[in-house]
Amino acid sequence: MNRPEKIMHPISIKYKLETNADLGEGKLQFYVGNQDICSYKKNNKIESYSWNLFCVVTWLCENIEYIIGYDPFPLPVSGDNIQTLIEEADKFESDDLVEEYLWYNAKSIWIFKHNWFSCREGSILPQVYFRRIENNIEIYWDNDFWEENGIVFRAPRGSALVDRKVFKEIITNFVNSFLEEVSASTNDKKQMERIENLNRQLALIED
Repeated sequence: MNRPEKIMHPISIKYKLETNADLGEGKLQFYVGNQDICSYKKNNKIESYSWNLFCVVTWLCENIEYIIGYDPFPLPVSGDNIQTLIEEADKFESDDLVEEYLWYNAKSIWIFKHNWFSCREGSILPQVYFRRIENNIEIYWDNDFWEENGIVFRAPRGSALVDRKVFKEIITNFVNSFLEEVSASTNDKKQMERIENLNRQLALIED
């Protein structure tokens, strides 16, 4: 895959919460250009991503500082995109078991902070990576994992660059909208504390 292409209308996020369901349950569409990278085909039927969206929102709040801030790929490998970096890192071998453990542990920790797949909680969430390149954010997705389960994403793999400030604005607007909506729908003390904690995390990176 070549260096990701910078697109003029980079991303948009749409969501809709379900009525008469657990707080936060709903559908999510994440558009890169004109492609909804969360949409997939299962049993010959097109589906939108549907789950409790707190999983995605919580991951974003906890990790957006690493995505828009300074958290480069931690290993001494070269590549123009996330795919190449990971492929090159996976070639590492060492007779020193500790050295090999430290190498792959560093890779795993970085992936956990830059790929929201870890928050899927059993849902059919696409495997999407985010990382900063200068003043842009690279978005890279690859869903070979799901094809093995008979699930084919409509945009199975791809990569694009998005202006960092635009990315931050789109993400924070989505999270703020979601948190405002769920806050207005509950009086539960634990849920309100959860929402407030997420608001505090997001406020750390807002201007």
